[in-house]
Amino acid sequence: MSARDRFLDLVDGYFAGTLDRAAHAELERTLVERPAARALFWIAVNHDILTRSGSAAPAAAAVVPRAAAAGARPRARSWWRRPRLLLATCAASLLLAVGAMLIPARASAVKPAGDAVIATVANAAAASGAAGRVRHRDAVEEVLVPGLALRAGDHLEVALGASADLQVPGEATTFGLGSQSTLQIEAGATGLRLRLAQGTLAAVVAHQSPGRQLTIATAEATVEVIGTRFVVSAGTGRTSVEVEQGRVRVAGAGASGTVEVGAGESAQAEAGRPVRASSADDAKPVAWPDRRPLGLIMLCAAETGWVGNPRGWFSDPLVDTTTPAGIAAFHQRLEVMIDVTIAHLTEMDAQGVVFWDLEGRATAVSYVGDPRQLDRLAPEMESIADHIFSRLRSAGFRVGVALRAQEATAAGAGLVLRPVADPARLLQAKVDYAQRRWGATIFPVLGDSGGALPMATICRRVGAGSPGLLLLPSCDGAEAYRWSAPWQDARKPTAPNPADARRALPGAFGAFAEMEPGELARRRDELVHAVGAGDILAFRAWYADPAQPLIRAIYAAAAAARK
Repeated sequence: MSARDRFLDLVDGYFAGTLDRAAHAELERTLVERPAARALFWIAVNHDILTRSGSAAPAAAAVVPRAAAAGARPRARSWWRRPRLLLATCAASLLLAVGAMLIPARASAVKPAGDAVIATVANAAAASGAAGRVRHRDAVEEVLVPGLALRAGDHLEVALGASADLQVPGEATTFGLGSQSTLQIEAGATGLRLRLAQGTLAAVVAHQSPGRQLTIATAEATVEVIGTRFVVSAGTGRTSVEVEQGRVRVAGAGASGTVEVGAGESAQAEAGRPVRASSADDAKPVAWPDRRPLGLIMLCAAETGWVGNPRGWFSDPLVDTTTPAGIAAFHQRLEVMIDVTIAHLTEMDAQGVVFWDLEGRATAVSYVGDPRQLDRLAPEMESIADHIFSRLRSAGFRVGVALRAQEATAAGAGLVLRPVADPARLLQAKVDYAQRRWGATIFPVLGDSGGALPMATICRRVGAGSPGLLLLPSCDGAEAYRWSAPWQDARKPTAPNPADARRALPGAFGAFAEMEPGELARRRDELVHAVGAGDILAFRAWYADPAQPLIRAIYAAAAAARK
């Protein structure tokens, strides 16, 4: 279908009152972006007036898009398929003038600015249920969903563990809202004004035209920008601003001063204190004194195609998660596995254990890395997850889950990994969820971000937002060691390794993936030195892995060498 035919169908559906929310938003975007579409829509409005009232054109005859479903009536035939009436409409100059006055604000500059669409919801993702809600200025509330149009006076609330992306029509300006963010949209005299009551807002702002300026206000500060990429976080009496590109001006509330910050710099504003600026070098590096071994649990085989066990639990085709009896047997077997795991963690004097595939491995994505989707992707694990994490923590071990800085979204019968505009915000939402629900503190970060941010920046932002955790990302440069313990996998080597990183960053450390006994024996001297320097060795904890005694021996040798 051509773009013209699609537009004509949207207009026809608008007058018939049959457009759903997504199609309604598509029509509004088209009217904003295409002057020719606006002109054609004027003709359609006047044609509708003709068919309703003959030669009279009362002001109530046309309705704005937000009220289309309630104000329009079904029509027997598409307006654009009736050429005689269409020509009559085009010739009716008086009616055309009326149509210009009745056209929605999104399609005509002569309408009041307060009715203009300031942004649309481009994406909304939640752990479960709704991603949040929008309270419009007329007090009508709607669920936060893609395609929703936002205007001045609208109030947005993002749910716990959810996120949302907003797009400004007609320009490359986007805003990403993180978990539990609260935002008020305002129309300022010189441009768009957003009021962030709490949460995180990541902004990518196109260069504004002369005389226009984007403003983001919090209780503690006002951020003014013409065009840049930055992140604002607000809450608990403190506002922080991190700039990735360009420059912004941060003015504190009251008489607390003003600072300008550029790329790689940040600013902090607190009530009653002067605004202060700092660089990335001033941020606190990762602090994780416990370097004991780390246990791993990998529960699934990938893409088995087993009807009764589609997620591949225990790599056993006889597992059945499709019946109550089968799920009960699965839970019983998992309890036994946790018993065995606790015994091995205790024997290894491990600091904790990480689940690598908590959501199962039913699709080509393999490791999903999003515990927020557990109830949808693996309901049999959802019903027992709280219990098994509680057991591990009660036994004295830290817990964690593998995450991705990409979004796993449905695609047909499977999932695909989708890069997001702000991977740090997405990863933070997943961390918040796992910390709140299970007390998780150790997070391998699988793959790369798939986006514009380097992994070092992602880890720095997440670490600042959630102190007291350990991130284990794929390494993308020495800077990642400042904020995390990059994951070292001999099957997928990255550079620099921890030893090389320590030359530039004394105290840097990494975590080594599980190894086979032969590799541990071959690299013994290297690994003794690595453990002595603070690196962490991981091991398979859910069974009696022959590598376990070799790892204990390496740690013993490293301790002896330090004496």
